[in-house]
Amino acid sequence: MSNKVAKAKIKEMKRTNKYGYWTGTYDLDPVPLPDWADMPWYKRAWSRLTYTRLYEFKTNIADPLTFHHPDGYSIRPDHHFITDMGSVPKKLQGLAPWLFSKDLWLKAYILHDAAYAHAGLWFDAAYAHAGLWFAKKDLLEYAFCKMQRDRVDDLLSTMIKASGGTFLSSGPIWFGVEIGGWASFGKGDIRHRKKAA
Repeated sequence: MSNKVAKAKIKEMKRTNKYGYWTGTYDLDPVPLPDWADMPWYKRAWSRLTYTRLYEFKTNIADPLTFHHPDGYSIRPDHHFITDMGSVPKKLQGLAPWLFSKDLWLKAYILHDAAYAHAGLWFDAAYAHAGLWFAKKDLLEYAFCKMQRDRVDDLLSTMIKASGGTFLSSGPIWFGVEIGGWASFGKGDIRHRKKAA
């Protein structure tokens, strides 16, 4: 193993120990676009310019998407829900793709969207039951736990760093969700929010 490869592995191990790591697989399928045919041309043009693409998330049941927090517990999103992968405005994605591109922090956005939809996430049973001895018998068991919005946003920052980001990337995103996230926190799946609007 070359010196360069060894340094890269050491750097990755330090990042994992400090910020956590990901395991598991999932599928993301685009949701069909809305039908804008009945709209006047100017509304149709505006809708296409401002529309945020939605995706259907399905975790692999045999190997679910899991974030292993550096504090020793594991977190999972719902098995199936609709995500817009971060609600990042298109203009920001175009202005600073190295910072706001949805592909960079995809897993972090998925978990964050799941937490925002239901005001909580699935934690491993040992953590969910505060380390009670009977919870540790089945390490594969997960329980849903409610979360405060500021804790969800802090978790997003940690997950971005675990995915290879730094404070320069996680800071502005954290600031954005702290300011604009209150309107959608705990309001359910994004499909239901858009129907109600």
